[in-house]
Amino acid sequence: MIYSGTDVQVYFLRPDKQKEDVLVLSSFFGTKKVDSFVAEVNSILIKQTI
Repeated sequence: MIYSGTDVQVYFLRPDKQKEDVLVLSSFFGTKKVDSFVAEVNSILIKQTI
């Protein structure tokens, strides 16, 4: 098997169309930065919904 990287994606559910839209936020070729990036995105999204 060959590791080709990790994509971080966000899935949005559109209530008007009842379908998901996908947005690729970033692509990584190493796994060390993925966790911190996901935590940062979560904190941004949570602050926006409050």
